[in-house]
Amino acid sequence: MTATVPAARTVVREADVVTGQAVRARTWLDAGELANWCGGNGEVLVPAFSPNFAITAGSAATWYFRVTPPGRAVRRTWHLWLTGNAAVEFKDTASATQNYIIADSGTLLIYREDLTAKSAALQTINFTLTNAASSATVTVLGVTCFEAPRITLDATAADLGVELTTLQVREPIEARDYSSAVGVALALASPQRRQYFNIARPRTTADAWSTQSGSFASILIEVPILARKLLPADTTGNVRFAAYVSASDGTTSGEIRITNNATASTITIAATTPGTGWSWVTGDFSADILCEDLTQATGWPSGALLTSASKTLTIATRRSAGAGTFYVASIAAVEY
Repeated sequence: MTATVPAARTVVREADVVTGQAVRARTWLDAGELANWCGGNGEVLVPAFSPNFAITAGSAATWYFRVTPPGRAVRRTWHLWLTGNAAVEFKDTASATQNYIIADSGTLLIYREDLTAKSAALQTINFTLTNAASSATVTVLGVTCFEAPRITLDATAADLGVELTTLQVREPIEARDYSSAVGVALALASPQRRQYFNIARPRTTADAWSTQSGSFASILIEVPILARKLLPADTTGNVRFAAYVSASDGTTSGEIRITNNATASTITIAATTPGTGWSWVTGDFSADILCEDLTQATGWPSGALLTSASKTLTIATRRSAGAGTFYVASIAAVEY
């Protein structure tokens, strides 16, 4: 069986769900369509950011990102905004490639990456952009990646698609997975992790953020963040951070300090002698990041829009041991 994903999001009217009262069949159908719409539209894996990075003729650059997808996508879509009179090659995580011609006035490069299997595992995705030897310099002004929408979901444990025919008027309520009211409950309770940001530089020692100082120096300032509201009384949410790090030798260590400007709270992620290879280190901000306020039209706490004082992060690094250079190529933040 398959479950159809509607083109538009349906809305379950709050007034139709009342304690002690029967729920209309049409309301159950709306809920099933909403569950399929949420599951079928996927997640943003790399929220849009601007690396503003120039790739000279005959050169290449590779960006790496840490993601935890829901596990239902069969394709990712990359969007890059590029400028420069150039011919470039895009290579995805699986090393498939496609060529593009870029104009000085700006070109939106769209690449569709077909996945060999669905996966909800914590993973690293990447892309490489190679500029032809005969080209002018190409500048990467914008990057984003999201899971491509699906037309149908499978009625399986991986997709949790809801068979909508079992929610039609006069159909009995069944205690079967992926069908009827049980299917709606299972689908709406499935994990939907929000990727708050994924900001990266090319993974080379020349291009990554680097420091030889024992004092913290900011690498990113005023990074906006707003956690998702999970329970009615919540005012804060949990966020997990990951950093892609390396060092110039086997004895150098480093630290990444993340400051929540709303509370002045900090966490420090230690990277103890990561060596000359690249690896991910993680740290959690538990119940400290301000979350959405659904009583406000803007969704922002207190109704105020983004301000550097209350709803942003400052991210800094330092060398904590050794005499070499400490590198950071990527910073990610995800709901957990």
